[in-house]
Amino acid sequence: MARVRSVVRDMGLTDRKRPQFLAVKLANETAAGDLVQTTLSGDNPTWNQPLVNGIQYNNAHLLQSYAFAGGGRRSVIVFNLDRSNALQVTFSGPNAPSGAATIKRLTAAAITASNESAENVAVATENVTSFDPAQPLTLAPFSMTVISSGQLGPLRIRAVKHGS
Repeated sequence: MARVRSVVRDMGLTDRKRPQFLAVKLANETAAGDLVQTTLSGDNPTWNQPLVNGIQYNNAHLLQSYAFAGGGRRSVIVFNLDRSNALQVTFSGPNAPSGAATIKRLTAAAITASNESAENVAVATENVTSFDPAQPLTLAPFSMTVISSGQLGPLRIRAVKHGS
């Protein structure tokens, strides 16, 4: 008998969700309205992705961002794909997130962490009353960060010098 792998570990028992479930849920909660342009600048390191399933991707950026606006709601998703280093970003432009904001982070202590035997990967939520876009925001390694604010639209994201 083959095991079927799903996004929930054991529905109805512990209801632990696998990390891919948490990432898709967070993206679905965020991706409301229209996709809005983001521009990345500054120190955005790259890596060369070796051949996997017939696809090789050279100079892939470690920071990826997606912003959404609609129904009075604004959000941005920023991924840090670096497997070992935290990266810092700042936001700028007239539509940078500021003031009251909600920050949700999906990360774990190890890239190999799962929720198979315990809840090791979870979304942490922080409500901020005075988000300052000019202050560096640290993105944990291999993480997904979402910032929701009523002030967000097209914006610029600047990666702070790698290693600083």
